Amino acid sequence: PIRDRHTTYLVGPEWLFRFGDFIGQVDALREVTGEHDGYEVRAAIAAPIVQSTSSLVVSAGLTWKSSQLVRYYYGVDNLYEPGAALNPFIKLGFAHPLSERWTFNAFVHHERLDDAVRNSPIVIENSVTTAFAGFAFKFL
Repeated sequence: PIRDRHTTYLVGPEWLFRFGDFIGQVDALREVTGEHDGYEVRAAIAAPIVQSTSSLVVSAGLTWKSSQLVRYYYGVDNLYEPGAALNPFIKLGFAHPLSERWTFNAFVHHERLDDAVRNSPIVIENSVTTAFAGFAFKFL
């Protein structure tokens, strides 16, 4: 039987750095709700394609997920016990300021799933594509 999965939260520091036009990002995250006590590390590099009033940015990177995290979400008791996973991704992001406080943001994120995730009997696809569009408001 497939056990219930609950929403979990990852918390941790994020390091952003700039090298010329490139922006790097590294996150080291730990699950804090006590469901699986797993970890995730994300690393990405981004480069602007268009940089004017609006910006269009492409980024690529890797997300490493610990075996505890992968087992919690993709494992099946007594059938499939996966190990850690390393998922490469690419992302295209767009931002357009509408006023001093409002910005329209959109992105498309495509992630290829590691064999540890892909081989799970509850996973059908080899990759995940996510799209988002919304507005950001600056308080200060």
